[in-house]
Amino acid sequence: ITLVIAGEMGWDTELENEIRDLKKYREDIIFAGFVSAEQLYTLYKYALAIAYVSFYEGFGLPVLEALNMGKAVITSNTTSMPEVGGESVYYCNPYEIEDISYALEQVASSEKIRKNLEINAKKQAKKFSYSKAAKETIRVYEEFN
Repeated sequence: ITLVIAGEMGWDTELENEIRDLKKYREDIIFAGFVSAEQLYTLYKYALAIAYVSFYEGFGLPVLEALNMGKAVITSNTTSMPEVGGESVYYCNPYEIEDISYALEQVASSEKIRKNLEINAKKQAKKFSYSKAAKETIRVYEEFN
């Protein structure tokens, strides 16, 4: 299995350096950096699973994108992630490396777990839409008038 890390690393260069120092696994880790929407679609399409284990998240759009593609998702059990993922993702504690490792191992090694997540992914994604978000935003604004 190849681990593809897409997107800029941001503020945590220490983590990036630790990953780069894993020489034993270096051939199995790709730092893709910034990817276009087309490249991101391809990464989602061919991924075994998507891991988006974030400490801070306003909404969790990458989780929703992966669910919409019918992919198994591993994500944080904090912030907005449980609202976005519902019962259709595999959760882990982003502050516990052992918990993240266990989640990755479970989803990668168990076709049964992966298939169950994939079956429920699109159902969960259908709960969200830009139209619904716009209507709810307008409703909130109208409450203040």
